[in-house]
Amino acid sequence: MAEAQDVVIVGIGCRFPGANSVHEFWRLLKNGENHVIEVPPDRWNIETFYDADPSTPGKMYVRQGGFIPGYASE
Repeated sequence: MAEAQDVVIVGIGCRFPGANSVHEFWRLLKNGENHVIEVPPDRWNIETFYDADPSTPGKMYVRQGGFIPGYASE
């Protein structure tokens, strides 16, 4: 059997909806914050892609998600 080895995390970088750092993310978790919002109009037109019926082909049946501000898809 292989010997157990220690693991060291040297650094981490991340961005989450409502948090731009690990410290902010930890604060979100501690406070139980929810940053799920309705799809912003600058991301896509929700009315084009939404249908309440989950079996409708080519459509999604959710109107919300977690979005990182300032992200631009090109």
